[in-house]
Amino acid sequence: MMRTIVYIFCFLFVVGAMAQQQSFKKQLDSIQKLRAYTFDTSLSLEERLEYALKSSELAHKTKVDTTILKNDQRLAYIYLLMDNHQKTKNWSYKSLKIAEKLNDSLKIAIINHTLALSYDNQGIFKDSAYFFYYKSKKIYSALKKVSFEISVLSNIAILQEDERDYVNAEINAFKALRLIQSLPQTENNLNTLQIINNLIGIISFKLHNYDKAIEYYNKALENSSKMSNGHKSNLYININIAELYKDQKKYNKAINIYNRLINNNKRLHYDDSLTYSTVISNLAYVKFLRKDLNYGEITSLFKRAYKISSNMEVPYEVSAIGNDFSEFYLSINQKDSALPYLKRSYKLAKQADLNEEVLRSLKLLSQATEGETGKQYLYEYIKLNDSLITKERIARNKFARIKFETDEITEERDKVTKQKSLLFGTSITLVVMLALVYLVFVQRSKNRKLLFEREQQKANESIYSLMLQQQSILEQGRTEERFRISEELHDGILSKLFGTRMGLGFLSKKVNGDASVLIKHSDFINQMQEIETEIRDVSHALKNKLLSSTVDFVAIIEYYIKGLSELHLFDYNVYANPEIPWATINDHTKVNLYRILQEALQNMIKHAQASRVDVSFYMIDKQLELVIKDNGAGFDVNKQVKGIGLKNITSRTKNLNGTIDIASNPDKGTLLTVHLKV
Repeated sequence: MMRTIVYIFCFLFVVGAMAQQQSFKKQLDSIQKLRAYTFDTSLSLEERLEYALKSSELAHKTKVDTTILKNDQRLAYIYLLMDNHQKTKNWSYKSLKIAEKLNDSLKIAIINHTLALSYDNQGIFKDSAYFFYYKSKKIYSALKKVSFEISVLSNIAILQEDERDYVNAEINAFKALRLIQSLPQTENNLNTLQIINNLIGIISFKLHNYDKAIEYYNKALENSSKMSNGHKSNLYININIAELYKDQKKYNKAINIYNRLINNNKRLHYDDSLTYSTVISNLAYVKFLRKDLNYGEITSLFKRAYKISSNMEVPYEVSAIGNDFSEFYLSINQKDSALPYLKRSYKLAKQADLNEEVLRSLKLLSQATEGETGKQYLYEYIKLNDSLITKERIARNKFARIKFETDEITEERDKVTKQKSLLFGTSITLVVMLALVYLVFVQRSKNRKLLFEREQQKANESIYSLMLQQQSILEQGRTEERFRISEELHDGILSKLFGTRMGLGFLSKKVNGDASVLIKHSDFINQMQEIETEIRDVSHALKNKLLSSTVDFVAIIEYYIKGLSELHLFDYNVYANPEIPWATINDHTKVNLYRILQEALQNMIKHAQASRVDVSFYMIDKQLELVIKDNGAGFDVNKQVKGIGLKNITSRTKNLNGTIDIASNPDKGTLLTVHLKV
């Protein structure tokens, strides 16, 4: 019955586990489907956000860190695409904790990269952006994730170029270039390559290394020409080349490029209005610098560009075009026309933190405004310019310090890691040594225990043999005594009785007497013959009755219990099923059965105070059962048994590969059953 219950429980457990596993798999499938929608660029960002939020919510219900991390990280990236930087950082920092807990280096690097992009896009946390860029770059480099490392190096170079740290920007751009050149020329890699070449061209231009700038601009053009969608990249690179020619005062070359861009892109005004406004405003500005006298055309180009950028509400374009237009007006002494554009450019540039355009606005305002107001603009220009120079120097130093401190932290962490590894290795070695010592000690203890058990077994077998010998001696004495009595009865008493009966028989033939007396005489002779027969039967029975090994073992048990009962005053009964093949049961089993019985009876005498005990041996389904029942005090079997006696009984039963059942209740006696396979 108990085995059936266990089987049922195991079956239900397995079924439950399988159902739980299937339910978890369905959850994961749902999460994966939702997350897949977040990659679908045909959906709006708002729709992709909804799917990301749902997948994150379901992931948290699984309470599986890897699943939560994957979905929360994706949610943070969707917020980044939506320029929701606060949410991006919140989810990224949560994800970072899980990634660090899981020690997932790649995820740690990607999350640091996401945080860097978020801080960078905000424009006012460049040091934080650099910090996270640099952390992610080091991990990507260690993991040999080349594409990721290229992306981060490019971002760092762009950030440094924005902060006018041109030397370090160039160093990182070339690092990215060397890495990208080792990769196959896929569409994506070609795009990255043209971005890096274009960036090196911009940096070289800012460093006034014009030949090098042209070289890398041309490389970027070559890259974009190999791309299936390189048209827009080609457009921007040509604008950069034209700007370089403008800076070199090669105005005709610059104008030719702008005219070519306009003529070759007839739909530019409709397809990319902002770029179109940049091209025509730059064209107007270069014509102004070339001192073209067609002021009407220049004015028309500026006004058209300004209107487009204003309608699109792009602060940089509006302020830059406004400053260019104002510079043109001032050159032709139209200060009143220049002032509205200058004031608006100054305001927008200041609001958007466009320092270069703020400086240009202030310088032009100081020229366009007379008196103290003009001087105030000039003082503000000088003050801002000095602060920007200081800021750039601080930024460069800050980037260097962040790099140094990050490297120092990394080195310190590596040092601590090595120390921990050394400590761990030492600890493991020590633990292994202690474990070996312990194992040797345990093995020796086991060997001693096994030796003791073997010696004990030998002793038990010797004791049992002595008991059998003693019993055999007793039985031999009894047998000899039976033989002697049998012989005495047969040879002595029976012979004499036979002789007497025969004499009386002969005598009855010679005696004359009353018939009734003769009949009685004859009856007595017959009775004597019956007595002879009975004596003869007793004599033969005494000779032929031999004790088997069954009687020997059971006799030992009875002899032991009888001694205890006389000493402790209790009644007993011993029963042994005659079908038990005692002759085939080894002495080791018999000795342990004897010891189990000893322990049980000692417990009964010591604790139960029983007045009767029944000991029975049964043979059921090839199992030998020893049943010991008493009418003593009993005990609660549900409570932990601390007595050494029951523990010894259990131990001996296990040594015989048997089982034991104990049934007992307070004041209702105890029933102990030992089951052994024989």
